[in-house]
Amino acid sequence: MIDTIKTDKYTDITNSWLKNKQYGHNNCNVIDAKYYVYNNIKYNVDKKNVILDYSKQERRIALWLCNTFGSNVYMMPRINYPNGIMTADYLFKNEYWDLKTIKGSGKRSIEDAIKKKRKQSNNFIFDITNSKMELESLLFQIEKIYISKTTNWVDKVIVKKNEDVILIYKKTSRNPTGHDQFCN
Repeated sequence: MIDTIKTDKYTDITNSWLKNKQYGHNNCNVIDAKYYVYNNIKYNVDKKNVILDYSKQERRIALWLCNTFGSNVYMMPRINYPNGIMTADYLFKNEYWDLKTIKGSGKRSIEDAIKKKRKQSNNFIFDITNSKMELESLLFQIEKIYISKTTNWVDKVIVKKNEDVILIYKKTSRNPTGHDQFCN
């Protein structure tokens, strides 16, 4: 884990999220969702148009989320029809999250994984277990997410490597005057 970082674009919330683990709040489950809500329309799993077909890796990461943070994780279905609805992988802490497994170590690996996923989720879990990305490059790329016009819609990111939390960042909320809502 790295030291807490605060900027005008994002803040490090790693320590606050890991506190639940310290207090033993691990009474959680990984649950198959029965439906997905998109644009206020509920799409029920019917095994044809709306299906649960997640991968073993997605399930493994869901268990990791549950065990690491002590919150239920819902495995989200995929919508085949109507066409064009991109679904997130998880409902976690009452928000949609999508898993991105990063294998490369290029200077745009993180941004390239999410730049066209705005309709899918605004929260992402980056698993860098199979990447040789250096910490300095990772931090630069995560910071760029919150600055770049193509990805500044991202709210939260979790970065993990093996079973370890590397960082959790959240977009800094802005009040109507444009001043940050956290104190330094």
